[in-house]
Amino acid sequence: WIERLPPEQEVTGSNPVGRTEKNNNC
Repeated sequence: WIERLPPEQEVTGSNPVGRTEKNNNC
């Protein structure tokens, strides 16, 4: 799943809150 998705998703597993906030902002 992670290896198939871009590195962005990989970070989501470690820091979903920070990653999600950035995605929403962008």
